[in-house]
Amino acid sequence: MKKKFEISVFWFRRDLRLEDNIALH
Repeated sequence: MKKKFEISVFWFRRDLRLEDNIALH
């Protein structure tokens, strides 16, 4: 359960980074 949560956080942060990159371009 904890591991699944950590993976979700990882993907969530990765998506935020992608959105930031899109906003910059």
